[in-house]
Amino acid sequence: MPLFNYVALDKQGNEQFGTLEAEDKRDVNAQLRQLGLFGLEVTHDAETNVDAGVKGELSKLLAQVGIVSSNKKIFFFRQMALMLRSGLALTESLDMVANIMGGKIGLIVTDISNHIKSGGSFSDGIAQAGVFTSMSEHMIRSAEATGELDVVMGRVADDMGRKAEMKRQMMAAMLYPGITMLIAVFMGYFLVATVIPKFAKIFENSGKKLPPETQRLIDISNFINAYGLFIILGVAAGLALLHYIRTKVKGRYITDQIVLMTPVFGKVVRVGAMSQIGWGLSMLLQSGLTLVEALKIVEKLIPNSVIALEIKKATDSVLIGRDLGSSLTSPYIDPLISQLASVGERTGGLVEIMFEAGCFYEEGLKALSKTMANLVEPASILLIGGMVMTVYIGFFKAMMGAST
Repeated sequence: MPLFNYVALDKQGNEQFGTLEAEDKRDVNAQLRQLGLFGLEVTHDAETNVDAGVKGELSKLLAQVGIVSSNKKIFFFRQMALMLRSGLALTESLDMVANIMGGKIGLIVTDISNHIKSGGSFSDGIAQAGVFTSMSEHMIRSAEATGELDVVMGRVADDMGRKAEMKRQMMAAMLYPGITMLIAVFMGYFLVATVIPKFAKIFENSGKKLPPETQRLIDISNFINAYGLFIILGVAAGLALLHYIRTKVKGRYITDQIVLMTPVFGKVVRVGAMSQIGWGLSMLLQSGLTLVEALKIVEKLIPNSVIALEIKKATDSVLIGRDLGSSLTSPYIDPLISQLASVGERTGGLVEIMFEAGCFYEEGLKALSKTMANLVEPASILLIGGMVMTVYIGFFKAMMGAST
């Protein structure tokens, strides 16, 4: 009978390696169950070397392509929290999760496990992976010192799940208005490029003078058809210039200021940042980080550079001995945040109060995203209707004039 190599887990969660004689891999798994073991991997002696080479090549290929979705990261942290809570060792938990998940995230987890086995820390492995947030890295680093790694893993998963759900809700709220605006763009192009030129030929052949509204539509159509490519190139050049400006510190700051002054959308950005400040401070402080460390991490989490700079100023202010509430006083930070921070510092309940602040601003963000969707939807409908009505009036006048 052929020999098979196996890797299995015993009832205590320890890895067991060995060789068994069996007819096939199914027979090996059956023998392992009789021995009280759970099979993780079974390979034939003759195919081990070939499999290793193939797996090595596939591993390299998978490591270079693909992305790791938020759902997979959330699943990773939740599984790690569960396994650590069950009493498994860190490397054992990582190896089991790697086998369960597979794909690119499985390779990343395996690399983290190997990093720990070679003497590195878990937080360093998370940082080197390059797919996890700095917040999760610092929370895990703090948990390594406090011994609450399973608890912190659960918090990281909850935080990522909350953000992913918020993103899904905002995308769902903006989906219909976005499709409507896209239809408006294609409708405008269809009218200008197809409908108006055909009617223009009919009216030109009649030899009569066209009404100003009709002539204006024809002129616009001729201009867009003649210079459409240049218009597209101009828009592309403008977007490229904007991207270049945002690569500069001052340019990004100015554009972010303009975003904050934009009606509705600016408020969405600001409320989202306030929610991030509340949630971030609450989770980081609860995980054992100091206030200054938490503020430095929150600064990196804020995508708007204007608000991020205010957090940096608050960090510097706290370092010289000022309280958090007065340090967060800024035109770009909601006064409620600074007031709640002052109350939390006086009562000793800063973590709980920042948590409630995060909940409050998250609900506000949901309401604002719905408001944006409700505003964009009628605006796009009016845009489509306005285009159709303009074309209809222009050519209706021309037809009436041609018939008299």
